[in-house]
Amino acid sequence: MEYRLNCGQYVLHAKRPFSADLEPVGPPLDQISIAIDTAEGTLQKHGQPDRVAAWYANTSKKLRDAGCGEWADNLVVVTGRFPVEEVNKCVGAMSYAGIFYKRLVAGEIEEMPFAGEQVDDAARPTC
Repeated sequence: MEYRLNCGQYVLHAKRPFSADLEPVGPPLDQISIAIDTAEGTLQKHGQPDRVAAWYANTSKKLRDAGCGEWADNLVVVTGRFPVEEVNKCVGAMSYAGIFYKRLVAGEIEEMPFAGEQVDDAARPTC
């Protein structure tokens, strides 16, 4: 399973039964959401922002209702236009999500512009 960019949109690809090739399995997305357990550093959910947000709200409520508020506090959702390579690392290795989150918070991962958006080269950091 992996995301690919098609005309600036994320498209999830996966193997279908009896197929060796990856095929599109979801709608194109302008942005992607990633739910992460920050304590464990693991990926919990990824995909359409509205669905991931609904999963987060439901899961957090269930955890709090069960007296596990600390576990609920460990869940975060990030939404944006992240480099597809970083997203695929999260999807391919669940434990990479924690590294991704730390790098994102530290400013080491920049969001991609929307298709057609002009990027101000002067605003880019220099190495």
